[in-house]
Amino acid sequence: MNKNKLGFAWLLLTLIMVGMSLSPVVSNGLSVIETVDSTEIVAEQNDDYESENWAQEEQTKKEVDEDFENNLLLPTETAEDLVKFEYYQQQASEEVEELEIPNDLVEVNEVESRAVDTACIGDFNLDIDGPADAIDRGNGYLEELDLAPEVLEDFQSADDTVAEEGIFDLTDTWFVTDEAHRQGTPSSGQDREVVISGQANYADTATQTAFLTAGDYTLEMLDDYGDGWNGNVFTVRTLGGTTVDSATLNGGGFGTANIDIPADGIYVASIGGGSWKNEVYFELHKPEYPNPNAGGGFQYDPVPFQVTPTGATKAMLAGDYTLEMRDSYGDGWNGATMTITDLTTNQEILSRWTGPSGWWSYQSITLNFPSEGDYQISVGGGSYDGEISVEFTPDFPIAGGPSEYFMHVKASSPSTDGSFMTTTCYNAGDYNQVFASFGYFMDGNFGTTSGLSLEVRAEDDRDADNQFDFYGGSWQEVWEERSNDVDPDGEYDQDFWFTANIDLTQEFCDDVGCAEKLSFRFNFDNGRYSYTDDYAIDNFRIQAYGQFSDVDGDGVPDQIDDCDGFDNANELPNNEQTHAMFPNAQLTDRGCPLDSDGDGVFDLTHWCPSTPSAIAATGFIADGGLMTPQGCEPGIPMSSF
Repeated sequence: MNKNKLGFAWLLLTLIMVGMSLSPVVSNGLSVIETVDSTEIVAEQNDDYESENWAQEEQTKKEVDEDFENNLLLPTETAEDLVKFEYYQQQASEEVEELEIPNDLVEVNEVESRAVDTACIGDFNLDIDGPADAIDRGNGYLEELDLAPEVLEDFQSADDTVAEEGIFDLTDTWFVTDEAHRQGTPSSGQDREVVISGQANYADTATQTAFLTAGDYTLEMLDDYGDGWNGNVFTVRTLGGTTVDSATLNGGGFGTANIDIPADGIYVASIGGGSWKNEVYFELHKPEYPNPNAGGGFQYDPVPFQVTPTGATKAMLAGDYTLEMRDSYGDGWNGATMTITDLTTNQEILSRWTGPSGWWSYQSITLNFPSEGDYQISVGGGSYDGEISVEFTPDFPIAGGPSEYFMHVKASSPSTDGSFMTTTCYNAGDYNQVFASFGYFMDGNFGTTSGLSLEVRAEDDRDADNQFDFYGGSWQEVWEERSNDVDPDGEYDQDFWFTANIDLTQEFCDDVGCAEKLSFRFNFDNGRYSYTDDYAIDNFRIQAYGQFSDVDGDGVPDQIDDCDGFDNANELPNNEQTHAMFPNAQLTDRGCPLDSDGDGVFDLTHWCPSTPSAIAATGFIADGGLMTPQGCEPGIPMSSF
């Protein structure tokens, strides 16, 4: 977790001094029991001392790194701000120190990150259905603006019961799993419906430019503190800045809203404008997202599963489930509750259940889910939500249940770098824009020394000149994050799937179209000292958009290009002149050099650029007309007197 060392040192010193000034004098009968594997301390007093000022339990957590020192300096604090300040002050009153490895045990990684590498083979054309779905927008040629079919790799097999590397079939230290590596690791992959997710205080996800298809999206809004978004607003805008839709969470820890995307295109999604941004998380879910592996029908989430604050949306089969509620410290849920809502009927099937209380760490109940469908499980709202969890187990047999796999890498030594990549050539040549997106999880505790990156390479040589068309055929880094940049406030202990949306058009498309031999490679750089970094990738997508063929690379579609050497209707070779004969000529919107008088002779070779239109209309002499090959009127014979 990121921490401002000087800021916390000042804060801790202040808290200690205030605590010393307020602490009561206690007798020698006080004994302190420190619980191993916890930062909580319980003080036991003898019976002959009573004080209303002495708290029997002092708990400290490392969940939040709120910059409340700055908030203290503001001249106007609301009552709510003061309450929150006390909340975060208690949680951050004891900073957890990083583990220091003795120098004689440190293995310094002086070698550059190793990476798997191979030339791509084959041809996976993103335009699977060819020109059959091209449309006429009135421009005089057909365009395929209804998208290429999406390529999605979610690391699931055809029946969702077995993991697979899928299109990323070359890897070293990465592997596919559906199990948590350690505490703080996601217990399952990212829902494939999520297309944008982020946190308001995490700049790289607070604003994302993404390609979105038309439809009604569902925005899931989460607030870690449970009091709404405090003025923060999620907004979707066009590239020109026009607001398309927006939403906010007025109160509580969870809510949903509909976001309407009117047409396929590129949009800018952002969140901000309020206070306490560290609490604010969001997920934008694609409307009616098809399960590409299921062959249709309802698909339930893997069971059993665990839910932690603030909750989750789960697809459930109908029937009875055992809900096991736990508190890791053993002192109950400290005011936290659980509510479960059937999103089909919008009816609560469990309302504000309080969980274990007092000095109890466990409670179980049986709950009936009346029908299959999506259920919102909201958990939290107590003093120490980081301690609590709920496990859901069906009380009926489920054969061949699905799972949610993801690609994962973990550090086993400071030199555990690694990569995984595609080996098939992905062909976006029929399109003019191409995008990539994915969900990612990163957890590391050695600052900026470890990171995750995505590289893309194009091995095209479309003009057969023995020169690669894009960056000399070398890998280009298009996205990179370092561990301390991810979820900087750590509200979820980094147990949250973020998304990255990347427009590759500028790098890998030109006037001819996009690259035809694309490869993708993720790299894990473990840094120098960490044994605990833990990274994951899920739901990798490739999406192409906007199609026209342009064989001569002049930016004019072949279907209206009069100077590309091919017939516009049937694309067969013809005898028309091509602008390649005049490399420096200014071109018209028909792909030809300028012809000012419209007689079919380019101005560059025209002897008579002002030929009367009546003469030009008759055509060339060779074709029975009145115009010479140079675009002139026939000469007038001279006569003698």
